[in-house]
Amino acid sequence: MNNLIKLTSLRSLRHSHSPSPATALRTLTTCSSLLRNHSIASSPAASSLRPAQSFLGGVRHFRAGNNSDSRSHEIAPPINWGIRIVPERMAFVIERLGKYHTTLNSGMHFLIPLVDRIAFVHSLKEEVFNVPDQTAVTQDNVRVQVDGVIYLKIEDPHLASYGAEHPFDAAIQVAQGIMRSALGKLTLDNAFKERENINDEIVRGVNEAATSYGLKCIRCVIKDINPPQTVRQAMELQADAERKKRVKILVSEGKKSYVV
Repeated sequence: MNNLIKLTSLRSLRHSHSPSPATALRTLTTCSSLLRNHSIASSPAASSLRPAQSFLGGVRHFRAGNNSDSRSHEIAPPINWGIRIVPERMAFVIERLGKYHTTLNSGMHFLIPLVDRIAFVHSLKEEVFNVPDQTAVTQDNVRVQVDGVIYLKIEDPHLASYGAEHPFDAAIQVAQGIMRSALGKLTLDNAFKERENINDEIVRGVNEAATSYGLKCIRCVIKDINPPQTVRQAMELQADAERKKRVKILVSEGKKSYVV
């Protein structure tokens, strides 16, 4: 590409019988500007700055908060061209003259350009989010690292648009708080046994809080509960001692039954 630009500029200079200094300067300036624009467009930095296109023809819109996982679930609203086809399991929130007007479900709809605006686009599918790793203190004062996943879906697109600024982030924050609170009521040994009860408690708490911003929590799963290294070593020693104790009991019972 660079060689083609140079060759075109040199031919223009050669075919001109008596090129004036102004013509030559203009030709060289055009050549240099084209080369500069081509190098900028083909650079890795420029390619990384190009926004990713969504399947709706718009640019991904990061309306979420600090949680990077929930940012990828935000979709930019497309432009209103008068006719809009809403895909299956999607919902478009329409504003008319700056005020909420209606919610469009899947199908073809007719809008008024310059009057109606597609304010928000929501997916009605169930989506999974990571609950970030956090520190919790159990009832017996053991600090553990706990994380999990939470499954959310939008039940009311209107409340999801206007009920909270970042609805997914809000639900994840509520799940983290309930997770810490539930672990604080249990000892370390019981925390491993009561995972199912903790999951159910998180689902109930998130559903109570998320009703005001149109979300529903389907399920929550605690993935890992990691105590400190010293506590893990003590647990391994305790388990090993329990196994040796059971072996001794079985041996003694066998000897007793043999004598009898």
